[in-house]
Amino acid sequence: MYRIHSRVSIYIAVASVVMVAIASIMVINLGERASNMLSSTTPMALSWHTICLVINGVEAKLYLADTPSKQTEGYMFKKSTDFLGVGAVGMLFNISTQPGYSVAFTMRNVAFPLYLLHITHVEGVGDVAVDVIYMEPGKELYVVTARSQNDYFIELDTEFYNRYIVSRAAGGVLVRINGMC
Repeated sequence: MYRIHSRVSIYIAVASVVMVAIASIMVINLGERASNMLSSTTPMALSWHTICLVINGVEAKLYLADTPSKQTEGYMFKKSTDFLGVGAVGMLFNISTQPGYSVAFTMRNVAFPLYLLHITHVEGVGDVAVDVIYMEPGKELYVVTARSQNDYFIELDTEFYNRYIVSRAAGGVLVRINGMC
């Protein structure tokens, strides 16, 4: 027969049983919550929206990096600019920042070259690329300085850029965003 020697021992025994019960309930609830969270957020986390812009008169379907995690991920570990097979030729990054601040892009773990277009609004002209940078696979850092808080950035497939953008640029490499498709 088991004999308890003091009230302290009883309190410890009861507290232990209660704590085990509470821990079991918490594990069950956390398991259910995690399961619900995964089933509700996984499809959203994996979904990429697209936007169609007219660049120098040519329609360009772009993936929209519309969350910080998508902006960080970008084309890392992808095999092409059209990694979901929807006809995309690039990715649009709308990164809110102040004029004069630097925005950094990396090509770490990106398997193919890209052109980075830094787009800003020029009064009387519209949205134009003020910087066009050729980005090589594996290079760590490309830094661009924002000119306005409404600047945005487009990473474009090099073949699309060379075939449609450069060939249609009027007297130099003026890249103009003509609107949405």
